Amino acid sequence: NSESGRLCPAVWRLLFLLPCVACWCSCSARKGGDASGGEGGEQPALTQVAALINNKAGTVRFREADGGGWLEAEVGMTLHSGSIVRSDWMSQLDLFFTETASTLTIDERSLVYLEQLAATGAQQAGDLGLKLYVPYGHLWGTLLSEQETARLQIRGPHGAGLSVAAEPGGGVDFDYHLSL
Repeated sequence: NSESGRLCPAVWRLLFLLPCVACWCSCSARKGGDASGGEGGEQPALTQVAALINNKAGTVRFREADGGGWLEAEVGMTLHSGSIVRSDWMSQLDLFFTETASTLTIDERSLVYLEQLAATGAQQAGDLGLKLYVPYGHLWGTLLSEQETARLQIRGPHGAGLSVAAEPGGGVDFDYHLSL
C-alpha cells in the first residue's frame, strides 16, 4: 500500500520542530567556534538576565531558585533563572525582558519553571535564550530579536513542547497551552 509510507501533516509539523530543539544547544557553539570549546574557538559565555514583572492581575506567587517559600508577585519585581511561577484562578502575570523587549504572559492556573533566562555574546543585546518547563498552563507572548537569534524552548510532560526562534531584526508570536 503506497499510503502506508506517507506521513500525516501533524507528524510533518512535529518533525519540523525537532531540528529547532536540537539546534538549541549547538547554535551558540557554531557562533563561537567548535562545539568542543577547545582550541578552535571559545563558546560565548551565558549571562543570566532578569524578567521584569510589568503587569499582574489576581493572585500570582513565585518561589526563588534557592528554594524559599512562596511569595506574592508584585509589579516591578524581577524573576531570575530557577524561579517558579504559579498563578491562581482568574490571575495573570506579564513578564518583560529588557534585553530584547520580548514579552511573556502567564495565564490563570499555570505552573511555570523558569529554567534558563540567559543572553549570550559580548554585547548581550538581542541574543536571548529562554528555557521553560510548564507541567500545565497557558502562556503566550512575543519573542523579538535585534542583533542575534533569540530562542524560546518550552517543555511539558510526556514530550509536549514548543521551540521557536526569532531571527535578527524579526520577531515571532507564540501561544502554548497544556491542560491537566
